[in-house]
Formats: sequence, structure tokens, C-alpha cells
Amino acid sequence: MIDRKELETLIAKARGAGATVTVKHDEQGWIKSVQVSGLKGVGPFPMAPIAFGERMREVLSQLQGAH
Repeated sequence: MIDRKELETLIAKARGAGATVTVKHDEQGWIKSVQVSGLKGVGPFPMAPIAFGERMREVLSQLQGAH
């Protein structure tokens, strides 16, 4: 599970890593999909918020392990 705050943090981290991130919202303002390009291992196709969160967690843990 992922909450909105964590999702927004992961989006910011993806952008901070140089990725282009496009976020689509539904009529109520909830995040509907996240599309990432320019970040190895994530994207380039739109993903549901939960799938994006899970993938970003994996990518970030791999990046942290590489340091």
C-alpha cells in the first residue's frame, strides 16, 4: 500500500534523479497514473500509483545499495 505523501515523495525523488515525471489526476484530484521517462528501470509507460510506488521503492533501494 502507498499513501499520497509517500507517492509525492517518490515522484520528487524520481524528478531529483533527472527523470521526467507526468502525473495524471482524476476528477477528484487523486493521482490516477504516473509516467516516468529518463530513469533506468522505471517506465516509460503510465503506471497505476501502487505499481509506480513499488517500482520506485525497488529502484531507489538498488541505487542506495550501489553507493
